Amino acid sequence: MLVAAYEELVSFLADPPRLLVGIVHGDVYRANLRMEAGRIVGVIDWEDARLDWPAWELANAAWEVCKVGDSLDAERCRAFVGSYVAADGPAEPEFLPQLVRARLVADVLYSLTSKARGEPFDEGYVHDLLRALA
Repeated sequence: MLVAAYEELVSFLADPPRLLVGIVHGDVYRANLRMEAGRIVGVIDWEDARLDWPAWELANAAWEVCKVGDSLDAERCRAFVGSYVAADGPAEPEFLPQLVRARLVADVLYSLTSKARGEPFDEGYVHDLLRALA
């Protein structure tokens, strides 16, 4: 299963579709989201804002907001992405599976190099990411 996910991701990245480019936050994760009554009401820490694929930003946000343990909650993800699209969010949700996988691979690689950079390394986190990829 992991090999198939990897092969699909490599194929996608080797010949990516033309995705929209726009302004993105660049660092979407739970600590940068302000919540009230289960809804995102604000986003802080815009120092990584840049021009990039909004579809990539949506994939990162979906993983952060919709993960439960080491997997994506499909129903929560449908609701989150549906709300984003209904609010005219500029993303192409049809590419979400490939871009979430790309995000997980990036997290695995970053985590694996943490030890070499002299930073804390959490082997359990890497195993969780690898399970999520599978």
